Amino acid sequence: MRNIIVFFTLLSLFVGCSKDSLDNIDSSINKSNLTIEQIEMLQKMKETSLILTNMANNDEVNSELASLILEEKYKGDFVLFKDLFKHSNEEGLKSEKCKVALFEKIFDQTQNSNALKSSELNDLKEYLKKNNLALYIPYPLEDYPEGFRVPTISYHPLDNQDTNEGFEPIIENGIISGYKTVMVNEEYSLTRPVYLIIPKKEDELYSKNKSSLINYANLKSAASYPVDTTKENIAIILKHYYVANKHQFDGIFAGESELRIVKIELFPLSQHKFTPIDDFIDCTTKRKAIRNGTVITMGTALKTDWKKAERSITVGAYDYDPGYWDISDGRVGFQYTIKNSGQGILNWKDTLGIVVLQDTMTINEGFTIGGTFRFKLESNDDLLGQQTWGRDWFSTWENGETLYSFGDFKCTFTAVSY
Repeated sequence: MRNIIVFFTLLSLFVGCSKDSLDNIDSSINKSNLTIEQIEMLQKMKETSLILTNMANNDEVNSELASLILEEKYKGDFVLFKDLFKHSNEEGLKSEKCKVALFEKIFDQTQNSNALKSSELNDLKEYLKKNNLALYIPYPLEDYPEGFRVPTISYHPLDNQDTNEGFEPIIENGIISGYKTVMVNEEYSLTRPVYLIIPKKEDELYSKNKSSLINYANLKSAASYPVDTTKENIAIILKHYYVANKHQFDGIFAGESELRIVKIELFPLSQHKFTPIDDFIDCTTKRKAIRNGTVITMGTALKTDWKKAERSITVGAYDYDPGYWDISDGRVGFQYTIKNSGQGILNWKDTLGIVVLQDTMTINEGFTIGGTFRFKLESNDDLLGQQTWGRDWFSTWENGETLYSFGDFKCTFTAVSY
């Protein structure tokens, strides 16, 4: 009886969709933990997935999509549906290389297999544009062997970022005759290409570094390598980074791994899952780059004007999960000096002076640490690691640079003095 009630409730919510469409795709999206708006989005994404499944072997469409992604308008390997439909607003793609016409034409033709009326199709397209839904291609088709370059289509499940149903086209004599339902996740994408429909927030579209820019005027007088620590200032630059063991930090439906490098003055344990308030360098890394171990050039300043009075600097790396981070109303912080090498216990206090956490860490002799964090214990942000550098030690860096590892995350830093 409960299932019947749920079915008719959903039916009343989606009166804009055809009955045949609802009959075909309702069964897997009755998720009691989602809001009405999220259930509607699942409905629209699945409906779109079925249309895309029937055009998955169109080489011209796939080539058009690949060309759009290569333009790198966004920081990820995706293109918004509002860029794919010709009635997009003026902020859509305006590439001279790719006019974005074929996708919409084939999309409109293919919808006939789902028995959508013109008005219903237009409503679907408007929904995709209005809600910033994107077509995400985490791994290009050419990464797969010939004969395995027809993508399986899936969509974000909204209640997790790792696994959801997908539709793998069945091809007979070069024609798609149907599909089989499969479970799509990172492991599945190792052998089969996938196109994923995912929602994107405005603040997820473009790279947003908060780090200071390199002061090129001062760096014109930079000393030759090795670094001269008697100079007044030292600048630290992130030269390039890569992930050595191809570890993906997020589930496939979460898109790229949003890795960040920060200048910090504390050693929080990773289980505290804090997000620093310090400036950061956005090292968002595409999934294909992680899988292929690609070296990514940066040339971005992490710190400039490092005065002689500053004896050391600590840098850290963490994986930022914007969908899970929630800043609390309070703050915690500490100030402590380790006089001798060894372990020290830090009491983290909130604004009222109440100890909310304790940290145990090993710190080098004479190193002073201190800082304040916004905090939320339920955050999924994971500190990957940290490194502490002494000012005099930079003169030992070969060619003024060194490679550092934050767990799986590898970075090359360069130092110059001036």
